[in-house]
Amino acid sequence: MNEMFKYVKDDLKPDMILWGGDTVPHDVHSQTFDEVVDLMNRTTDAFKEGLKGIKIYPTIGNHDNYPQDQMNLHLPKDNPAINIWGGHWHEFLPDQEQVDNFDNFGYYSAPIKTDKNGIVTSKLISLNNNICYQFNWESVVTFTDPGNMLRWLEKELETLQSVNGSAIILSHVPNLDECNRQYGRRYHAIMDKY
Repeated sequence: MNEMFKYVKDDLKPDMILWGGDTVPHDVHSQTFDEVVDLMNRTTDAFKEGLKGIKIYPTIGNHDNYPQDQMNLHLPKDNPAINIWGGHWHEFLPDQEQVDNFDNFGYYSAPIKTDKNGIVTSKLISLNNNICYQFNWESVVTFTDPGNMLRWLEKELETLQSVNGSAIILSHVPNLDECNRQYGRRYHAIMDKY
């Protein structure tokens, strides 16, 4: 990874890094809870050190929890593995409100650009759309807005629209055909609106 980090910093020189999730390898049936947590912590530390000085915006993948693919979003902090490694991501988050959003349900936003008056005109919005993943059995019983993420997303986008702003929406699960329950229909309606 060190050579990759060197190439990214020295040759690509990006303004930001979008970390798309699934940090844990896909040999998940041979991994334990402790191994998933350890891998997430070590990889996060490597990103922080290797890409120091570049803004990093991560999102949770379906393999970043234990057991894989299972993401409980009915109650705050209902994913033990994420509860342990999630603190390593706090420095990527802009304020306590977003730390709380992430800790509770795995989503957050961060300002990217402000105008001359300090009004945020561009944001990165990281969604925890793992509820839509077809092998997340929680999606079978989730008919509401887990963690009020969709209501929060709509408010974020409404605020940006009011200042003619823009958003980059980051999510591991693309929510195309997989996300077709009530949550998915509402998510697609919000995307169509904004």
